[in-house]
Amino acid sequence: KVENWIYENVADKLILDPQMRKKLLENNPFATIEIGEILLETERRGYWKTSKEKIQKIRETLISIEYQLE
Repeated sequence: KVENWIYENVADKLILDPQMRKKLLENNPFATIEIGEILLETERRGYWKTSKEKIQKIRETLISIEYQLE
């Protein structure tokens, strides 16, 4: 079982932190999207308990990334 704090740290550091997200996007934007999608799926399946606000921020961030890639 993965502890909840691990998902929180991944979301906060890799998706929601603007500086880290910029570095990831420069190196592999598709991996960045994949990380975000995995987080959303993990929450949807009930493995990760987090706020609805954080989920919404992740969704908005992914939409923004996908828009930039088009």
